[in-house]
Amino acid sequence: MSIFIGLVIQFLLGTNYNWRKCALISCAFPTITFLLFCFVPESPYWLIMNGKAEEAKKSLAWLRGWKAPTDVAAEIDEIANRHESGKCFDWNDVRRYLKRSFTLPLLLIAFMFLLHTCTGLATLETYSVSIMATMDVPINAYYATLILGVSSLSGSSLCIILVHRLGKRVLLFISLGGLCVCNLLIAAYTNVANIKGIILEVQNSSVRDLGADKYGWIPFTLLIMLSIADHVGNSTLAWVVMAEVFSHETRLLGCGLGSSISYLLRFFSNYLFLKLIAFMTLGGVYYLYGSISLLGIIVLFFVLPETEGKTLEEVSDHFQGISKLDNKVRRKKKVANCSVTPVI
Repeated sequence: MSIFIGLVIQFLLGTNYNWRKCALISCAFPTITFLLFCFVPESPYWLIMNGKAEEAKKSLAWLRGWKAPTDVAAEIDEIANRHESGKCFDWNDVRRYLKRSFTLPLLLIAFMFLLHTCTGLATLETYSVSIMATMDVPINAYYATLILGVSSLSGSSLCIILVHRLGKRVLLFISLGGLCVCNLLIAAYTNVANIKGIILEVQNSSVRDLGADKYGWIPFTLLIMLSIADHVGNSTLAWVVMAEVFSHETRLLGCGLGSSISYLLRFFSNYLFLKLIAFMTLGGVYYLYGSISLLGIIVLFFVLPETEGKTLEEVSDHFQGISKLDNKVRRKKKVANCSVTPVI
């Protein structure tokens, strides 16, 4: 949610200022974060794993609301017992990173991030103003981009509401199915409207408030629907699943590699976007995005287990081949209220 709130803020800035002023204003966010981090103690988990138990007590006491270290002694002991093996990553023991319990989750996460970056939204967020102007949407392209940011926030909100009810698998299939349909319809529209390339240089003065094309609402609606469909599952759940599929011993490196793969794929997706348009037209690119979305549904149907409501141990055992997860969403059982009748 914080990521998409930040996205809306950036689109709002871009609507009123040029990119240099936007970059200058945006410098305030990392600066404030840096200053605030000066007052945040180190993670108690990290301190425990590096043999600094007393500092870990103080850190956890701060984290629990400025309590006394004695108040968190029992929790520190539990953390220490759970992580008594020391640091998570040891260069002298790389065998754990060659086992299927690490390689299979890493391949799964890499594929999910491929879907995250190569199904239309990553390039839409980067080139949103140009795409809106090219599609001749019936409102100012900068305002249309701002609406796009709000729609992404709406989609992520729906994800938070629905994921515990439907589970990650069903929500991902719904998301990818919506992306497939939207991308194919956008591609078909560009072919009918004879749109081949993309308008790159868009100035505020040259962007019309009302599109001349009376059918401009069609691509605008499809782009908004594409944003909502993506944020309902595809853009959000890859990060959630990444935190679940790796065992404790490999999670540090696994999440680091997964995040790096995501950012690299996003870079290459945006870098190749214009080259792909020149090679296969704008419609061809959206046909490609639709095909990747369909491929994602087929592959994830067979390789992605339902992790909603399952313990980390169960998920880890699944990828080690010890046991197999079912595809049902496990919900927490509600405990019935018990009324006690006093005995006189």
